[in-house]
Amino acid sequence: MKGICKAFLGAFALLAASCSDDQPDNIDVSIPGDDSASELKIDVLGGSAAITFDASGDWIAEVSSGSWLTVSPASGSAGKGTVTVTAEPFDVYSQPNGSRIGYITLACGSFSKSIAIVQSDPAAAEDKDRTEAAKVRRRGGELTFEVPSHAIGYTVEVAESWISVANRETGSFTLKIDENMTAESRRAEVKVLSAGGDAELIKLDVEQSWRDIEPGEILIEEIYFTGTPLPSTGKPNSKNTDQYFLLTNNTDELLYADRLLIIESKNANAGATWKEFKEPIINEYCEAGAVFCVPGTGTDVPLEPGESLLIASNGINYKEGYSAGSAGSKVEMNPDGIDLSKADFEWFTKTTNSVIDIDVPEVDNLDVWFCYTLSIWILHDRGFQSYAIAQAPVTVTGETFSTDYNWAGAEYINHTLAGDFDMTLTQAYKVPNDWVIDAVACTVPSINQVRQFSEKLDAGWTYASPQNIDKDDQRYGHSVRRKRGDDGKLIDTNNSSNDFIPNAIPSLRQ
Repeated sequence: MKGICKAFLGAFALLAASCSDDQPDNIDVSIPGDDSASELKIDVLGGSAAITFDASGDWIAEVSSGSWLTVSPASGSAGKGTVTVTAEPFDVYSQPNGSRIGYITLACGSFSKSIAIVQSDPAAAEDKDRTEAAKVRRRGGELTFEVPSHAIGYTVEVAESWISVANRETGSFTLKIDENMTAESRRAEVKVLSAGGDAELIKLDVEQSWRDIEPGEILIEEIYFTGTPLPSTGKPNSKNTDQYFLLTNNTDELLYADRLLIIESKNANAGATWKEFKEPIINEYCEAGAVFCVPGTGTDVPLEPGESLLIASNGINYKEGYSAGSAGSKVEMNPDGIDLSKADFEWFTKTTNSVIDIDVPEVDNLDVWFCYTLSIWILHDRGFQSYAIAQAPVTVTGETFSTDYNWAGAEYINHTLAGDFDMTLTQAYKVPNDWVIDAVACTVPSINQVRQFSEKLDAGWTYASPQNIDKDDQRYGHSVRRKRGDDGKLIDTNNSSNDFIPNAIPSLRQ
């Protein structure tokens, strides 16, 4: 007797094929990975898998449940057969348990076998509601974030116009952050949602600074203000001596020193007289008698991790001396002097009197935002002035600074040995403490009188006076140098009494 194979769909209404007289209707199915399994697992990312079987007669294959499934081929004849089941990607967040099941049916005559097709990632239910934070520098750039690989067709919602989605792919997306051209930091919330919007996968808090250098990232590593004495006089050149700042990137990432300000305090903090201001600004501002700026538009002055910026009084080799051929532009050769010819920048003031500053063509000049002197800016060689580095908002230029941050006219009481006198300040500016990246208070401890910068910026002080006296003739040839920790990083506790080596040997002389 011949067996008759019928189609499974349509209640076996169609004749599919004939079967042998001596073999019952049957399909022996083999599931990939486990012959005894009753279900086939396909990755939630979608894909295909093959099912092999032995059929006793002609057979048919159909999807009996699951519009996201296809099976091919749809029919075949007796013997060994193979069908390929294909599943679409599955948004695991659309189901509470992160799973879905569909079925295909293989039928031969009166026999049929239903096979479950499963896409499942139960852990996905826990892999959501993640909160992350990211900080971005003023110049902006791109940030890449990871998303769960099973987050199929996720969407990224951005509410602010200064953030856009630059790229989105399985497992990650990239945000593009525009430059911040304001004077304020700004924040935005970015949400990552599942394909159907059923789940919030990630909530990002993106904060963009108004500046490119944060406090403590670039530090004043060394200040050499005493100068090197000439063998002929025992004192440094009174007009153009070797002085310098060493500013160091204390991070593990590339920074840019563009628009970095170098500030000298306006008033002396030691000596026989001192100023008592009637309306103190120290808690909000740094007093400034000179403000110089590293030129650049944002990425012109790169500073690699651990690298230093050498800023010199003059970019010359003091061992060899210098002559530009014009009156006043000569420096006596000093065999003990320091070679500053490789300086990154020099400070140069356009003099209006007979004392002429040296402008070395091979070394770029700092921009002058303000300087009290009409001749040559010389660091106080006894250490009566303090120094800070800062970065102003991009909205502030040298011109707007001179208008908006003028401190001239401030009233103070001048305490002197002859008595106390009411006075009015001239030629002075103020720099907001919020701009400051690092500050170093210098003094002669034995005659220290008053602070120029807030204790929040520097709670201590450092000095170059081996005898700790004013006009110390042993001070020449000494610098103040920041200590390093066991990790090689510069130490920064905002306390120069702890952080600095006083009376140090200049690093450029070693």
